[in-house]
Amino acid sequence: MSELNEAISESLEHAAESRLNAYIAICVAVTATFMALCNIKGGNIVQNMSKEQSKAVNDWAYFQSKSTKQNVVENTIDLLTSQKKPANQSSFVPRYKRKLINSKRNLIAMKKKKLKSNSRQNLTKNSMMT
Repeated sequence: MSELNEAISESLEHAAESRLNAYIAICVAVTATFMALCNIKGGNIVQNMSKEQSKAVNDWAYFQSKSTKQNVVENTIDLLTSQKKPANQSSFVPRYKRKLINSKRNLIAMKKKKLKSNSRQNLTKNSMMT
C-alpha cells in the first residue's frame, strides 16, 4: 500500500509542475505573438515615414527648380529692360519686345502656378488636420 501512496503523491507533484510548465508555455507563446505583431506594425510605421520623407525631398526639389526658373526669367526681364536699342539694328526692337513679353508671361504663369500649388498644399494640410 505504501508504494501506491508514493506513486499517487509523486503523480500529484508532477501534475503541479506540468501545470506550471503549461502556464509558462502559454505565456511565452502569447508574448511571442504580441512581439511579432508589434514588429510588423513598427515596420509599417518606418515604411510610411520613409515615404513621407521621400515626398518632402521631392517637394523641396520641385520648389527649388521652380524658384530657379523664376529667378532666371526675372533676371532675363531685368537684362532686357536695361538694354538699349543698338543704332544700326532695326530688327532688334521687335525681337526685344517679343522676348520681353514672353518673359513677362512666363513670370506671371509661374507666379499663378505657385499660388495654386500653395493653396492646394494649404487645403491638403487643413483637411489632414481635421
